[in-house]
Formats: sequence, structure tokens, C-alpha cells
Amino acid sequence: MMTMTAAIIGLGAAAKNIHIPALAEVGELELVAAVDEALPAEKPTVPFFEDLDELFGSIHPDVAIVATPTSSHHALCKELLAPGCHVVCEKPFTETLEQALDLVALAREKGLSIVVNNEFRFMECHKAAKSCIGTSGFGDLCFIDIAQTFFTTEKTESGWRGNDPRRTCKEFGIHAFDLCRFFFAEEPLTLSARMPRPGKTGGADFLNLIDLEFSGDRYARITLDRLSRGRHRYLDIRLDGTESCIETSLGGRLSATVGIAPQNRLP
Repeated sequence: MMTMTAAIIGLGAAAKNIHIPALAEVGELELVAAVDEALPAEKPTVPFFEDLDELFGSIHPDVAIVATPTSSHHALCKELLAPGCHVVCEKPFTETLEQALDLVALAREKGLSIVVNNEFRFMECHKAAKSCIGTSGFGDLCFIDIAQTFFTTEKTESGWRGNDPRRTCKEFGIHAFDLCRFFFAEEPLTLSARMPRPGKTGGADFLNLIDLEFSGDRYARITLDRLSRGRHRYLDIRLDGTESCIETSLGGRLSATVGIAPQNRLP
């Protein structure tokens, strides 16, 4: 089996907690270099470079993983595609649609792949839910409801995230949006969104209300609420089908409920 070489660009939390551990599990990829403007406190176990010029002066990896703040993605991806690297880019992909289209066009011109790390559709719970759509037990998918209630703290909003006025939608909403496309297996016909800031002026968008319309009068609603002081729900999804309902939940909670059935007034 052919092994491809990989370099990681940016040694922050995403690299440390997600990409480097994942690379260690993938036998077909070998991490051969790390690039960052500053040497991290925990020194990498592979050759370290301060910029891409230094990297390509010594090593030419097959794949580069971009795990830096969004504002740097467009320039870095162009520099990586130019000498012939495939690119895996952290989300959010770019700051503007024009930048995204520019990178896609460059990758096609060079016959390279550039992909965005939308990993939620590959999680086992979401793949299992997807496999039920269209079966006799679930039927056709009619409606998706996605909700997040997230506690913000100084730690969660530190660095570039807390200073981004589109932080919640751009940094997390992309996962919810991609899951809607994944479950419905098509692009939405219309999209409408509100990002109100009740009681807050400026700063991040802590409340997102997003509606997506799909073919056949099917619908999805996304609510990302980081204003609430209520129960923390990292990601709850309800899929309503013509025959039954599927619910998934990420966030590590166990719950039991007791109530009265409205049809017969029995427990």
C-alpha cells in the first residue's frame, strides 16, 4: 500500500486535539513536517518550519493540512496548491465566496484535491441516521430540526473566535448546514437567516436562526443559541419522516423522562 506524506500548517488546538491524533491512526498518511510562525511549547516530533518557503526548501509533502485561523486560509492554500500539494483545510473554508471559488478553480487547473474538514457527516450516529432515510420503517425525510444551546465562557471565546462577528454561524453553523445537505442529499433551494444580538452590541453572533427550504416543500430549521443559561446541548437533531422520527444527540448526557400521554391521559 502506497504511503503519502503530510504536513500540518498551524499547531494550535485543532492540530493538537484533532489532526495529529487522526494522522497517527491513518496508515496511508505519514506526518513528515509541521509549520507555524512560532515554536509551540510542546515541540513537534517531526521537522519544524516557520513558513512555507522553509518547508518547500526541504520537504515536498503530498498533502498539507491547514489548521490556522480562517483569515489565513486563502493565502496559505494558494501557496500550497501552487507547487502541487493536495490540501485539507479546516473550516470555515474562507472569509468570502470569491476566495473559495478562486481556490477551487486553482485546484481544478492543477488537477489537485482541496477539501474542507466537515467531519460531522462522517460521525457514526449521523451515518446511522442517514442509512434509515428511505427505509420502510422511517419513510421519506420531511423536516430536520437542529438545535444547539452552548455556554460561552472566556475560554471558549478566547483568541480569534471571540473577535469574529460571525463566529457562531461561520465556525459551527457550517456543520449544521452541511448535515442538512447530507440528510436531504441535495443543495437547498432557499436560505434565510437572522443573527440578532439582543442585549448585546457588536461582538460575536451568539444567536443564529437559519431556515433552509429543499425540493418537495421539505424544510430544515437550525437554532444556534449561545445566549441561553439553560441546559447545555452541544448538538441535538430531530429527523421527521413520513413513518417515524430519529433523534441524535452529541454532548455526553443521559436523561430519562416521565409524562402523561396526551392521547389517553395515561403515564
